[in-house]
Amino acid sequence: MVQDQKKGKSRKKTVRKSIDEMTPEERKRYAMHRKAHRIMVLKNIRNVLVVLIVVTALAGSIAAFIISCVNDILAVHVSEKNNQDVTVVIGENMGTDEVIDTLVDSGVLRNGWFCKLAAKFFDYSDEGYIPGTYTLRRSMGMENMLNTIKAFDTARTAIVTLTFPEGYDVDQILDMLDREQVCSEDKMLQALNSQNYNDDYNFLRDRRDLTSRHTFLDGYLYPDTYEFYVGESADSVVEKFLTNFGSHWTDDYRGAAKNRKLSIDEVVILASIVQKEARPEEMEAVAGILLNRLDAGMRLDCDSTRDYAKYLATGLTENEANEIAANYDTYTCSALPAGPICEPGDEAIRAVLYAPDTDAYYFLHDRDNVFHTAETLEEQEANIAEYGVAQ
Repeated sequence: MVQDQKKGKSRKKTVRKSIDEMTPEERKRYAMHRKAHRIMVLKNIRNVLVVLIVVTALAGSIAAFIISCVNDILAVHVSEKNNQDVTVVIGENMGTDEVIDTLVDSGVLRNGWFCKLAAKFFDYSDEGYIPGTYTLRRSMGMENMLNTIKAFDTARTAIVTLTFPEGYDVDQILDMLDREQVCSEDKMLQALNSQNYNDDYNFLRDRRDLTSRHTFLDGYLYPDTYEFYVGESADSVVEKFLTNFGSHWTDDYRGAAKNRKLSIDEVVILASIVQKEARPEEMEAVAGILLNRLDAGMRLDCDSTRDYAKYLATGLTENEANEIAANYDTYTCSALPAGPICEPGDEAIRAVLYAPDTDAYYFLHDRDNVFHTAETLEEQEANIAEYGVAQ
């Protein structure tokens, strides 16, 4: 009986009161409940909208990124504004990753890592990229760009053949490179005054104090005939000079320098003076005399170094000119000048390395340009009195 009553009680339906039947207190609670419910619903709607906006924005960003990557490879859609001609300079010995980095730096590609990944997927070889200057557009796409840079017949820029004689100085070389549109003087000077090449060319590592030199690479731009590309990078130009120097600096030369107790740099500095002071048939004699004077602790007293100091001092103040003279003029500076005064050729270098022993300490060219040597100052003065000195 009790169980039936409980069951009957539990089955009773709750009858909800209408607003009119509620007491003031119940109406107040009801209104508060309804307000809280509406606020909760509005918050939920707001949260849903925020999520939808974020998802949409992310989807848009991802889509834009994907489109940008695809555009790099296939150039599916490139606006006219973003499709201007761009000049790109490709250097020597670049691989695919370096070429892509250069293209990204120039702005014709946007997503370097994706392009490198695609290049690896398509198995692009690192071989065959032709250094030079190229005009590219984004609408070409990565594949066309890389193939263009590898295409020998269609992509190679104009080639310039230049001959730099023995005895040219750095400024003459830079002037020729600039005049023939190979590379500007400013860019070449930046390259010549960097130390980026020391690790690749061990003959540069024993150079004397560089801060007093006209440029760090004076003497090492090997005089020869070269082929350059119009618009070639300064690094590429410098590397051609240095590679040529390295190919001529043989193990025999290295051994001969060691026997003379001279560093490579000292050999090059001496050879640059010999190059300026002597004709080919006189080079060994002049080199022997200069070596004797060095061993005796005498100043070299060479007109060529004085002339070079005056040239470097052109347009400078007196104090600046005196500082250069102290570094280069061998009538005032002790021992060797701060650096080479020109680019010596192989004959001048060999003359220093293999100069025969001599008792002479002086030489001159007379008024008729005839070469004379002397063992003592008295003999030198007698030669000057008898033959005069070349003007």
